[in-house]
Amino acid sequence: MTLNATIASQAQKSAAGDLIELFIIDATVIGGSVLRYTPGTLNGAAVTHDSHTYLPMPIETSGFSWSSAGSPPQPTMRVSNINQTFVSILIQQDDLVGTKVIRLRTFRAQLSDGDGIFPKEIWRIERKSAQTKEYIEWQLAAPFDQADVQIPKRQVLRDTCTHTYRRWDADATPPAFDYSGVSCPYTGTSYFTPSGVIASSAQDDACGKRLRDCRLRYGNDALPIRAFPGVARIR
Repeated sequence: MTLNATIASQAQKSAAGDLIELFIIDATVIGGSVLRYTPGTLNGAAVTHDSHTYLPMPIETSGFSWSSAGSPPQPTMRVSNINQTFVSILIQQDDLVGTKVIRLRTFRAQLSDGDGIFPKEIWRIERKSAQTKEYIEWQLAAPFDQADVQIPKRQVLRDTCTHTYRRWDADATPPAFDYSGVSCPYTGTSYFTPSGVIASSAQDDACGKRLRDCRLRYGNDALPIRAFPGVARIR
């Protein structure tokens, strides 16, 4: 994608104006919806760009720059969890793993120009790296290409399984695992935490989505993991 002429001209001005960052979280590939946020650049107000509204949301990002050695970046995106906007989404959409994240940047003066943006950046959520009462953080995968062409259609993630794992439903009578919408075939009675530690009860059972987590449950037999551990490895 070439740099828009209007943006290029604006960037060369001594007073280019406020740089606005916009994020599109497109979870349609995993059965979700499209969310649009801005880090609240314009005094905490919603921002309209290309006929779409971006809601203010505290967002911190880092690691988008490519290294001189050409190694792919592994950016992180951290959003506020104070109002628990994402909690129900994480439960229903498997931590949003596989979701497409589009980062747009433009100047305040170009918000009304749908084409007036810096080259669009397209990323994928590879895994949820942290969740606290204050924030949720994801690690993003380097884009397959900047034209948003993905081959094959199934998301290829080396270290993260995209199966939807069972969820403990404490409100059921009696409490039990909820298998609705689950794709992982595991129904065993051995329980582990996301870090791979043996869990003392079923309600603490959760999968870390790594190869080692699959082996804890299935041993070294044929594994149903939906990850590609051999991708990009040097033999």
